[in-house]
Amino acid sequence: RTISIRRDNDGRILNVLLEIEDHVINTINIYAPSTDSERNTFFSDLDDYIMADYDNIIAGDFNCTTNERLDKLGGNPNSRQFATRTLQNICNKHHLTDVWRDRHKDERNYTWTGRHPLNMTFIRTRIDRFLTSRTLDHIITDTSIKPFVQSDHDYISITLSLNNIQRGPGYWHFN
Repeated sequence: RTISIRRDNDGRILNVLLEIEDHVINTINIYAPSTDSERNTFFSDLDDYIMADYDNIIAGDFNCTTNERLDKLGGNPNSRQFATRTLQNICNKHHLTDVWRDRHKDERNYTWTGRHPLNMTFIRTRIDRFLTSRTLDHIITDTSIKPFVQSDHDYISITLSLNNIQRGPGYWHFN
């Protein structure tokens, strides 16, 4: 069941708070700006949508890489990286993890392909991702990147098994 829906004014954030059985998950879909300075402000503002009381799943186009060695092929490996520090600080603050990278430690795979504007060589990056609360790790059964021919971005997915949610001892009382 949907508890609440929020959007930012620029159409870059859609935030849906979901209750699934007795578990509440805060989902945030994003489309980060392409310039580093705008992206830095965007990531700072994103912090307002993350809820400490619930598990969080942030998904979408982050428009930056977090590991220049593994997440980028071609182009300038260090370009557009200032905002990444802001994003990493948010991940540390809220105990968020890049679930695909955690499960594919040294694998190179990319979610976006384009051409360098000067020499027309291909540039590939992994800029689309899921950031999830570390507490969700035990219910995430799969994460993948798959080709999607209708876009310059590939398809990313995670699979959650809600049967694996650990419940507390609880207390039930019947008068």
